Amino acid sequence: MLLFLTAIMLYSCSDDLSDFQKKSFIKVYGSIETDIGRDLQVLNSGGYAITGSMQLDYSSRMFLIITDEYGNQTASSPKYYGDTPSVGNSLLSLGDDGFIIAGQIIDTLADGSSHTDIYLVRTESDGKWIWDKRLGGTGNETSYHIAKRSSGGFVIAGKKEV
Repeated sequence: MLLFLTAIMLYSCSDDLSDFQKKSFIKVYGSIETDIGRDLQVLNSGGYAITGSMQLDYSSRMFLIITDEYGNQTASSPKYYGDTPSVGNSLLSLGDDGFIIAGQIIDTLADGSSHTDIYLVRTESDGKWIWDKRLGGTGNETSYHIAKRSSGGFVIAGKKEV
């Protein structure tokens, strides 16, 4: 019985996809218990770019997963950003020029409390880091959405606690 199930599983994982399979798929990336996808963009190639947070080494990290049109991760995927806990909340595709991910980065203070700042990451189209920037003050700030302005530049929507 086990051999029969293995044969069925191997057959179902073949590279030959039916037309139905090409148009619909279910993929799971990371852990279903700790990882969260927060935004997704459909790429010009037909693939997808996904951001959110994944648990790595006991810390949540902002990620970018890039897939082909069937949801298979590209060779350079996933990429992780931030040297302290971070979350990607919004993803802006810049076409062939890459991505901007907006979210938050979290610091643990000396008294054990936490502090959040808006965290922006600019990448190349394969997810390679170009730059990052923290925005914030003494309160807790986070961004929930980023959009490109028609006149150039970007608009970030989020929250600031005072």
